[in-house]
Amino acid sequence: FTPQELVGLPDSVTISETYDFQIIGDLAIIGETREVTFDATVTPISQSELQGLASVTILYADFGVTVPLSQAVSAVDEDVLLEIDFVAVAQQP
Repeated sequence: FTPQELVGLPDSVTISETYDFQIIGDLAIIGETREVTFDATVTPISQSELQGLASVTILYADFGVTVPLSQAVSAVDEDVLLEIDFVAVAQQP
């Protein structure tokens, strides 16, 4: 995933307050690249750390992925939920 744009972030934040925004970017899977939009939530924990979660649901077929049939598996959904659980810490100079 290569992020291209952040949408909906405020100009300033308050520690411990949660913010919702979107991360738009290019997702590449098995040679197929598509633009996707992750819905994200982020919480600044301190002046130097934030925690967040971003998610998007994609269709296997959009990326050329086929789910093989198996008698051992009764069904597989056509879509998949991708989640990124992250912590960002500022580096000290």
